[in-house]
Amino acid sequence: MVEPLFDAGEVPTPKKMMLKFVNSVVDNLPKSAALSRGLGGCTLKEASDYMRLTMARDNSLTVQGIGETRRSSFQGSSGLTQVDLRQDFYDPPEYLSTFAHAEKGFFLEGKDHRLIPRGLLFDGPPGTGKTAGARYLAEQWGIPLYRVDIAGTKNKYVGQSEANMLTNLARLDHEEPCVALLDEVEKVFSTSQGDSSGTTSSMLSQLLWWLAERRSKVFVVMTTNNAQALPKELYREGRIDASMWFGGLTGEEALPFVQAILKTFSVGKKAKLTQLADMIQKTPAIAGTQPMRYSQAALTKATYAFVKGLTKQALSEQDV
Repeated sequence: MVEPLFDAGEVPTPKKMMLKFVNSVVDNLPKSAALSRGLGGCTLKEASDYMRLTMARDNSLTVQGIGETRRSSFQGSSGLTQVDLRQDFYDPPEYLSTFAHAEKGFFLEGKDHRLIPRGLLFDGPPGTGKTAGARYLAEQWGIPLYRVDIAGTKNKYVGQSEANMLTNLARLDHEEPCVALLDEVEKVFSTSQGDSSGTTSSMLSQLLWWLAERRSKVFVVMTTNNAQALPKELYREGRIDASMWFGGLTGEEALPFVQAILKTFSVGKKAKLTQLADMIQKTPAIAGTQPMRYSQAALTKATYAFVKGLTKQALSEQDV
């Protein structure tokens, strides 16, 4: 037996072949195209298994169903996990929804790499919907979302941290099209943090090279609570497309946000505007904002507590 001269690695399934295979199952070209995007990086056997498992569980084939099956079957590596896209409620900022709609075609169908969107930086206080924004973007585009835990790739052995980083970046390239979430990057790459071993600097260098040179359809979303703490080369032009500020909701914006959540509950119609205004006023505002702004997380928590109160009141009225 003649040994091969080198290992060529795993050859990704051509997109046209995947589309043809999926269309042979569902016999609907637009739906097949949407499902195929959720099967990026899969072999034909893996795609067949995911589709059969999804069909057996849901009695239907949807992009969301395929994504859930892939997530439950995903074998992550050190610092890389697939994220569940389901959200109870999310109200995206207008600039994010506009971006998602305008760039969807260029990202999913674009052929010229110069026109394909590359990524975004979400900056703002905690709880303002940055991580949820990454979920929203992946859900709107019908592709998987992977969280890259850079701190989780670090290892005590020399060179292993950098090797883990390269493995994760290569895995993302293999899973295209997808969204890669780098959450709270300032906790790892803050300019004020020192690293005597040089490991963090080496990992940053690897990431910067990949962000600038990649040709795969991996859309990067970085989130931070303080963009000023980041090295500017991390989010310069060419590595991402834009920075977006998530500053929370004003009192006027908070009211329709709360009302939208209440519509998802049967008891929500019993709420009075005066009650909602009072609830919002009592919700802790984001520190240092003037006029006061509220995080989506704080408003959601307050609304859930309010719904519990309405539910208890309804139950007591039934007992009378």
